[in-house]
Amino acid sequence: MLSQTFREYAQEKSDPFYASIVCSDNKTGQSKNEDNDDIKFSELPIKPSTRLEDILSTYEKAQKENKRFIIFSTYQSALRIKEAQEAGLNGIDLIICDEAHRTVGAMYSTNERDDKNAFTLCHSDGNIKATKRLYMTATPKVYSESSKAKAKESDNIIYSMDDAETFGEEIYTLNFERAIALDLLTDYKVIILAVRSENLSGVTNSVNKKISQLEAKGTKLDKKLINNEFVCKIVGTHKGLAKQDVIALDDENKEDNDLKSKRDTFVSQRAISFCKSIQTSKNIKDSFETIMECYDEELKKKSFKNLQISIDHIDGTMNCKERLDKLENLNQFQPNTCKVLSNARCLSEGVDVPALDSVIFFDGKSAMVDIIQAVGRVMRKAKNKKRGYIILPIALRESEIKNLDEAVKNTNFKNIWKVLKALRSHDTSLVDEATFKEKIKIFGSDDASNPDDEEELKKDKTEQAPNDPKEAQKTLFDAIFLKDLANAVYNVMPTKLGDRNYWENFAKKTGNIAKTLNERLKELFGKNPEIFDNFLTSLRDNIHQSIKEEEALDMIISHIITKPIFDALFGDNIKNPIAKALDKMVLKLSDLGLEGETKDLKNLYESVKTEAARAKSPKSQQELIKNLYNTFFKEAFRKQSEKLGIVYTPIEVVDFILRATNGILKKHFNTDFNDKNITIFDPFTGTGSFIARLLSKESDLISDEALKEKFLNHLFAFDIVLLSYYIALINITQAAQNRDSSLKNFKNIALTDSLDYFEEKNDKGVFPLFEDLKENKEIKTTLANQKIQVIIGNPPYSAGQKSQNDNNQNLTHPKLEKWVYETYGKNSTAKVGKTTRDALIQSIRMASDLLKDKGVLGFVVNGSFIDSKSADGFRKCVAKDFAHLYALNLRGNQRTSGEVSKKEGGKIFDSGSRATVAIIFFVKDKSVQNSAIHYYEVEDYLKREAKLHSLAGFENLESVPFKEITPNDKGDWINQRNDGFEKLIPLKRDKTSKILNTIFDLDSNGVKTNRDPWVYNFSPNALMNSVQNCIDTYNADLKRFNERFREAFKQRAQGVKKADLYKHLSDQEITTDKTKIAWTRSLKQGFIKNENLPESGMERVRLAMYRPFNKQWLYWDKTWNDGQYQLPKIFPDKSARNVVINTGVGNGKDFSALVSDFISDFSLISPNQAYPLYYYDDLGNRYNAISGYALNLFKRH
Repeated sequence: MLSQTFREYAQEKSDPFYASIVCSDNKTGQSKNEDNDDIKFSELPIKPSTRLEDILSTYEKAQKENKRFIIFSTYQSALRIKEAQEAGLNGIDLIICDEAHRTVGAMYSTNERDDKNAFTLCHSDGNIKATKRLYMTATPKVYSESSKAKAKESDNIIYSMDDAETFGEEIYTLNFERAIALDLLTDYKVIILAVRSENLSGVTNSVNKKISQLEAKGTKLDKKLINNEFVCKIVGTHKGLAKQDVIALDDENKEDNDLKSKRDTFVSQRAISFCKSIQTSKNIKDSFETIMECYDEELKKKSFKNLQISIDHIDGTMNCKERLDKLENLNQFQPNTCKVLSNARCLSEGVDVPALDSVIFFDGKSAMVDIIQAVGRVMRKAKNKKRGYIILPIALRESEIKNLDEAVKNTNFKNIWKVLKALRSHDTSLVDEATFKEKIKIFGSDDASNPDDEEELKKDKTEQAPNDPKEAQKTLFDAIFLKDLANAVYNVMPTKLGDRNYWENFAKKTGNIAKTLNERLKELFGKNPEIFDNFLTSLRDNIHQSIKEEEALDMIISHIITKPIFDALFGDNIKNPIAKALDKMVLKLSDLGLEGETKDLKNLYESVKTEAARAKSPKSQQELIKNLYNTFFKEAFRKQSEKLGIVYTPIEVVDFILRATNGILKKHFNTDFNDKNITIFDPFTGTGSFIARLLSKESDLISDEALKEKFLNHLFAFDIVLLSYYIALINITQAAQNRDSSLKNFKNIALTDSLDYFEEKNDKGVFPLFEDLKENKEIKTTLANQKIQVIIGNPPYSAGQKSQNDNNQNLTHPKLEKWVYETYGKNSTAKVGKTTRDALIQSIRMASDLLKDKGVLGFVVNGSFIDSKSADGFRKCVAKDFAHLYALNLRGNQRTSGEVSKKEGGKIFDSGSRATVAIIFFVKDKSVQNSAIHYYEVEDYLKREAKLHSLAGFENLESVPFKEITPNDKGDWINQRNDGFEKLIPLKRDKTSKILNTIFDLDSNGVKTNRDPWVYNFSPNALMNSVQNCIDTYNADLKRFNERFREAFKQRAQGVKKADLYKHLSDQEITTDKTKIAWTRSLKQGFIKNENLPESGMERVRLAMYRPFNKQWLYWDKTWNDGQYQLPKIFPDKSARNVVINTGVGNGKDFSALVSDFISDFSLISPNQAYPLYYYDDLGNRYNAISGYALNLFKRH
């Protein structure tokens, strides 16, 4: 490379110059591991030197004659330049680091570190002084955070090329796609050439016999390396180069008997083969001809009739002249001959053979950098060269052929995926399904005997070989197998090469931009409050009364960030009232100076538009949308995702709900989805998959005749999340337009809260700037006037935020909560506080109200209501409200443990939800007197895939093996308690249920802190420090809030109930960092009341039973313990002695009981109930906790 660089510069120079070539080769080629194969320099155009005197004398000549002085150096010799500067060489004006990926450092061992670190000397003036540095590479190397941490641990210094501080900003990029478009590079095609191992087992046996003969003649071959796989790959390599005796497929994956793409019939003339070791490379050279001869003899072929293949070997132990001679020979054209140069690594960089038309990756081990460097060789422009080929031979065993879907994901394909991933990193067009099929071809080795070849063989030999009918069948079988292989490869390709990581990275990039935009918007709105106030008022009128300022800001930010993506993908299909209103807002903000903040996004947007535009097929666009939704949205807008319990519904679930709902309409109402009187509503549409699938031709649920009327007038969708709304609009529109291109955008979709239907509205009208929102409101009004017969969807799963630190309270619906309590809660024997706020329960209440007298509800839901004690009132009521109830329990409850958890099987929503999942169909029909409940649950231990597969297999509800259940008077559907339970003596009193005759006069829950990591510790001193940190953070926040935010908070929270004020604290007003403080509702309420907290005190530190047989120190303080319940009466102070029986009331774990003599934690046996022997009054008097009623009862026994 040094030689080549010097020659090229000398030829292209504009001014005369003096040069010093600094190259030290005393260690090159002498590595302990020969297969490392680093290049060894021995001959250069001018004499190289590492002597400081030579460098300095050349420099002095250049100075005297006022000429440019250029040092051409290897990285290994960089230390000599450093020493030359120490000896008087001036600072360098410009360092150009070619192949700059070599300068990032690595995880070197101690004994090689000093030698290898020479590659990193170029970065710092502390080593080599320079005014400017330019880094150039085709393969930038970026280290992950974990790699950086490992390097630090092992005392290595590494440099990641995304570090602008070291490598500077990227000033120019030219990827493969762009270079091809500019005609600077030749396009490429990948040929995966599959050979069936079993077809060539006889060939391998013949080869092994011949090897013994060759060894006897003195040829050195490594028998261990020449196995059946090696033989198959040699045959595959030959066929890939000759394009002879192969089976190919056309763009539609059908057999292409004529190899219709004329370019692909072009035989190779010059090729380089890359292997994992020098010995493999030598074996290829020495055995290639022998293997192909055996192949021809065994299968009656003439492989070399059209093309002679000449193979040579090259490696870094050879001197420069020998290597250059071999390269020159490769470059020389020879008719009807393909020259192949086989190597391990020495030809990946710096090889200039423009006429090279093929590279072969014979086996694994090549690094991603080396792959790209090698591919770069074959894409050089040359006369008459149409394209470069990347040939990947692979041997497939019969066991792999029988299970291709698994085979393509596993080890035998590892090398193929490595090469394709490397290509994907530089060819950004390699993302769409159509491009995969265009650029990556699957060829098969046609091992059947060829009649033409046989004729020639007959002339050559006297023996007659009758045609074998089995051989003719083999070709046909191989063609069928090839289609299956191609399907398997193309199916897994989006996963292996897809753009999911792109969107994850995009989300991370935009995360910081979102924060910056948030701050900038606040500043702009602070100076122009009327714009934001009008916007917020319009949103509250349109979407939800309780929308907070932060949520309104998030909406603007998400629009700014995501709009270019949708514009690039779908153009006018994204036009809608919300986007129009937000576009006007952004335009207004640009006039006020926001443009300066978003200019950094422009390059990002260009990149996004280019990436998005490559998703050409509907399937690719759907995959992109899914990735966008699952990765970008959850990363960039995590709070919204967590608040609403957003999960992407598996398509098998969607399709089953649609099929089953249609079946219910036929069975119970003698109609179906095509009926003009059937209006369908998806209140939580998410990505719109329910309605999109309903409209798709594939589902076969809406006829061509009914499509237009249904689409225009009888389908409605709501969602509260802006990104979901956009995606749903696109999905539904596209699903309809795929069947009828005359249809315009889907109009009956609104950005709104479906659960807000019961709340009072303060209609202040729509402000002029946001008049487009009127259309959104009109859709809500239109739906309110509809007679809805079908409600389908996936209601939100979240019943509340996990922690007050999330500052992410669910939207409240006070009137709906009251209505839920009056209809469902009053009938429950359990506490129903959370139940009334549960979005699922509220959703079913809403759906029941909207369906009025007749209709069908089909939801996929959190299935805990099926067996939950707190949902007994709900179960009783829905059994009265609905005539027919169908519940399919898909289980998957991962809030259990041990064997119980294993039996629950896989989670339908994967990582999206840990709850039990059920599909329910509630049929409303006031004309039916007695309801019927049908129940089915999947078997134990089923994986997620098996559950989804079984759903796909159910044609409709008639296919499901339901059993009819009759609830007991307690409202139990399954696991019904028996009557004997009622005869047991109650442990605890319950005034609500008028249970007074009990064993204990007093009991308590375990202490619930809602901040265990801060208030529990094995060390009392560490515990004190932890609590004091919380107190310090709280008091600092309170001081800052009073000084900067309290007045504005009062203005903002006017009209809010005192009990709800805490919900309106923003992230700017309190610290939400969970490492500094743990907020709870009561702590926030105290904060708003301006309560200062005292410093921590050791007197509040008490021992507690945290988990079975696990005592820890607890900070016992009402401020920091969210619920102490009756425990102060059981353990009033440190000296109080008592004994309690602990047991749990949940069904997530098997029943157990544990006696302790300390305060119990709420999750000791979750949720823990403590039954004491004694209790104490405020004066310290002790009483028996076992009641007089119980004592008298026991005495009688």
